[in-house]
Amino acid sequence: MKKRTLKYWLLILGLSFISASIACGNNGEDEHEHDDKVSPEEELCEHMGEAVTETLTASEMMTDAPVLDAEHTRTDVDELSDTEKFISFEAGESGDYLFAVSADVEISVQGSDGNAVEVESTESQDSCDAINKIITVELEVGTYYIGLSGSTDIIGIGFEHADGEHNHDEG
Repeated sequence: MKKRTLKYWLLILGLSFISASIACGNNGEDEHEHDDKVSPEEELCEHMGEAVTETLTASEMMTDAPVLDAEHTRTDVDELSDTEKFISFEAGESGDYLFAVSADVEISVQGSDGNAVEVESTESQDSCDAINKIITVELEVGTYYIGLSGSTDIIGIGFEHADGEHNHDEG
């Protein structure tokens, strides 16, 4: 009788674990989840505080600029100087994009034609230790160049597509 009761409870426990795993799973679009909706700024703060996933070396020439493509992560950019250097970015969707940097550097965005993209806003981030400031720019689908300059050798950078409130549970 005890073996049967033990098997019963193990079966219940196993089914509960499987149900919880399915309920907490994602649809493959993101590798992380949030229980509640978070703003793009909160999302950037979270990911800028995480470990660096990649380091890019900024280029003096836009045409040689390495690609920043890892959303939801912090990427370091090294070999900065007081002279503007570049990384590139592919906007996959039209809309507002937020770019966060970890240090006090100048940041600009230029289209593939070399023309400057207007920065809609620049906000310092006193509420997030991992971010010095966030700029917001409106981008169309295409290639852009992010110009960085400052007296620091290396910075962290991250981006979010600001499509309203962020909720990874919705897919």
